[in-house]
Amino acid sequence: ISLTPQQPCPGGVGLTTALVVFPNGTVVVGSLPTNGPNAGTSAGEQAGCLIVLNSSGSVVRTISGGKINGPWDMTGMQFGDEGVLFVTDVLNGLSPTAPPTTVVNGGTVVRIVLDLRTDHIDSETVIANDLPERNDPGALVVGPTGVGLGLNGAVLYVASTVDNRVMAVPAPFFLPRPFFGPGFTVTSGGSLNAPLGLTVAPNGDVITVNGGDGKA
Repeated sequence: ISLTPQQPCPGGVGLTTALVVFPNGTVVVGSLPTNGPNAGTSAGEQAGCLIVLNSSGSVVRTISGGKINGPWDMTGMQFGDEGVLFVTDVLNGLSPTAPPTTVVNGGTVVRIVLDLRTDHIDSETVIANDLPERNDPGALVVGPTGVGLGLNGAVLYVASTVDNRVMAVPAPFFLPRPFFGPGFTVTSGGSLNAPLGLTVAPNGDVITVNGGDGKA
């Protein structure tokens, strides 16, 4: 990905699992970079951005600042000329130098409505907050990761990695603010072991993959 001064990304391009491909060919990818003398470690964490590419692979804009602070994972859906993104952010209130044992309940889920004709941001809304996050020497940072939309978009599911929980946020397309805080617990503990990736099967089943043991 090649950025220009007109398309800045605080800290540059770095680690993320945030990626959405819309049916019209627009691609949105996240970046949580590290730089400076502590590059590659939690101490070098930067706010990062979302990078929007057209169907030819050219960068058309970046989304940074505002409610974007450490984009970590993402899902989305297209409605006509609008693309709706749901982004987890994992750096809110988290000091880059905090030890891995320090857990901060600052993680968020941000809904971004993007006009796919003009690449203009129509709205940016936090719909879930108070999710646990922490630094990690191996994974850089651990926080809300896997995200998936339930049937008809009625619920947004999120894998909360730190506390071994899968949460649900009702009416994710319409919430004007985080009415339900970190969301409602669907399941926790049990066979969950640092859940990371998450998807929703056609029948509505939620499938998540553990970072702790590789099991689905």
